[in-house]
Amino acid sequence: MKIYKPFEEDVPAKGVAALGFFDGVHIGHQAILNKVKTEAAKLEATPLLLTLWPHPRIVLNKNTAELHLINTLEEKTSLFSQNGLEHFVVIPFTEELSNYSAEAFFKHFFVDWLKLSKLIVGYDHHIGKNGTGDFESMQRLGDKYGISVEKIDALTSDDISISSTKIRNLITNGDVATAHKYLGYRYFISGTVEYGNQLGRQIGFPTANIKVDNTNKLIPADGVYAVNVIIDGFTHKGMLNIGLRPTINNNLHKTIEVNIFDFNRTIYGCSISILFVERIRSEKKFESIESLKFQLEQDKNIATKILNKID
Repeated sequence: MKIYKPFEEDVPAKGVAALGFFDGVHIGHQAILNKVKTEAAKLEATPLLLTLWPHPRIVLNKNTAELHLINTLEEKTSLFSQNGLEHFVVIPFTEELSNYSAEAFFKHFFVDWLKLSKLIVGYDHHIGKNGTGDFESMQRLGDKYGISVEKIDALTSDDISISSTKIRNLITNGDVATAHKYLGYRYFISGTVEYGNQLGRQIGFPTANIKVDNTNKLIPADGVYAVNVIIDGFTHKGMLNIGLRPTINNNLHKTIEVNIFDFNRTIYGCSISILFVERIRSEKKFESIESLKFQLEQDKNIATKILNKID
């Protein structure tokens, strides 16, 4: 995939572009991407994706501690490429850019730099200071500057409109199975395996402790999950716990630990990815380590049945 930054490189002129933040690259976004490819083919033009990064709230310091995103920029780029889009324009969001009027933004990027032939936007996307540039405004600007502007309505499933916000809420509540339905892929996190206290190994359930490097990456609700684990390109089955481990030591901070089934390699310092399949239960405190061990055996049986169904 080719990634462009404003005015640093020549972008194919007269392209057809989709504009959005695309958090999750969910099936609604994928419909937009397919529309871009279709329209570009009709016009014999290049399909482009346009997005702002980082998230405006990070730059403007608005409740950033509460901002958790489905995808990092790297993950988003990979998902775009998997969906057949190879030209990606990243517009760095700055405080200066936040003060652009809708017309200044439209002219600066879409007219003067990209020289678009067509712009496709999601049903709720806005541009310009305080989001004043809605679809109707962009249509008027398109008429003024000779760029066709088209809106894609929200995609629905079971009469529910699909949005990044709804998917984030599902993941936050641990409903990764429904999130999968709306994303079109398993929700995943990636990180580095770090040292833990080795107690899991002592009770027959060794775990890899995962440090997620991106602080804005959305972490699912506390609890136990059936997961697939990707290490060095190979997929393994496992179960994962997110939480404070109350039976062991009442941690003051959350840990993310995965028990990988039938696996005995040492992987400290390795990169690892977790694909969430289904939440098994919430985290709870047990009366003893033996009670915990018994529950973990039950959890493994349940996780194995869940994972075997999707083979």
